[in-house]
Amino acid sequence: MERFELPDGWQWAPLADVAQIGAEQVFPKREPTKQFNYIALENIESGTGCLTNFAAPRGSEIGSNKYRFTNKHVLYGKLRPYLRKAFLPEFDGISATDLLPLLPNDNVLERRFLFQWLLSPFILEYVVAKQTGVKMPRLRTPDLESLPVPIPPLPEQHRIVKKIESLFAEARTARAALDRAEPLLKKFRQAVLSAAFRGELTERDANDEPASLLLERIRAERREKWEADLRAKGQDPTKAKYVEAESPDTRELGELPKGWVWVSLSEVAEIRNGVTKGRDLARYKTLEVPYLRVANVQDGYLDLRAVKTIKIKEEELEKYRLKRNDVLFTEGGDRDKLGRGTIWHDEISICVHQNHIHCARLVTQFVLPEWITFASTLSYARDYFWNSASQTVNLASLNATSLKAFCFPLAPVAEQQRIVERIEALFTQAEQIEHAVEIARRRAEQVEQAILARAFRGEL
Repeated sequence: MERFELPDGWQWAPLADVAQIGAEQVFPKREPTKQFNYIALENIESGTGCLTNFAAPRGSEIGSNKYRFTNKHVLYGKLRPYLRKAFLPEFDGISATDLLPLLPNDNVLERRFLFQWLLSPFILEYVVAKQTGVKMPRLRTPDLESLPVPIPPLPEQHRIVKKIESLFAEARTARAALDRAEPLLKKFRQAVLSAAFRGELTERDANDEPASLLLERIRAERREKWEADLRAKGQDPTKAKYVEAESPDTRELGELPKGWVWVSLSEVAEIRNGVTKGRDLARYKTLEVPYLRVANVQDGYLDLRAVKTIKIKEEELEKYRLKRNDVLFTEGGDRDKLGRGTIWHDEISICVHQNHIHCARLVTQFVLPEWITFASTLSYARDYFWNSASQTVNLASLNATSLKAFCFPLAPVAEQQRIVERIEALFTQAEQIEHAVEIARRRAEQVEQAILARAFRGEL
């Protein structure tokens, strides 16, 4: 850190000259039943000095030796110091040995002034230059002892700290308001979807073909496709038995807008299996192709930053190859991840999918893939996926049978189009708000650093 010019009456001092570094060590396991106010690095929020997930474990639950601190210390994290972890305790306790207690000489240095200095951008520059180690860099004690600290007169320190805390309070109030935006936008999206599938988002058109007639045409299309597939294989459809898709039991399903009907996913799409990893294909001619993993299929979008490849048999390409407008659903995960889905838009010209991703391929042009993905994100759909899945501790797996039986409202195709367009327009507005909130949040963080930079140049 290049020392900058200080105001008149200020001076630089190494930390070791104005504070005691380190403190008495204690061994909690020697007092196994005693509860300790124990703080580790992970309990301190980076860059803010806020305490998170704090508990008071018994001595028997705490490992090796620790430092004892009081409410006169400042705690500073020397491990990965670029994270800027410092804490101003208002109680006595013990800390991990990578969290050094610093005891300022209160005749020279106000501890709140030292705390704010340790969070300032000037310190970041110093520790990045001095830290040693690659995977777990840390600041050596001699370098911490040599850390330059600007020392104004004590009354000036008190005034600066008071001003910093006042400005930070305003900035953090603004950040708290920004943090409330995310859950509100999540509720907004669910409200939009709920209104959409109640038929309340758009105006009705009396000329729209009722979905009941649409469903009859879809069923006819489905059978025609089945017959065409058999003929392509050289088989006679008249000698095979066609199995109708199972219609939903609507007795416990809600009432729908006029002209809508309930359908099961199996009535409008075929569920296709994916490639199983780890097969022995040494005896076969193979192709190596990109494939989608669960990590690639997010809620409403694809993350294609890291797409891996897999070997398949040459003759399996058409069986597993994804096609435009396929709707993808994840098979397993926790409640938020189970059944999350999105649409394939031929982002990669040749691509297959892993068997932990279900592919729903529409058998009709009269159901929009976007309609299905939006329906699958409704709260009742999430509940259905979770309750239908086989479950272990905190994880669940959704099989193809349960996915086929998933029921959703079907609107006339023209109405589907109007509703999808309206949902997408409202979601775009929500995304724009999210983007603005994120920019504002980054600016709020920059404001705090700018406040500290001005404070320690004597400009507040």
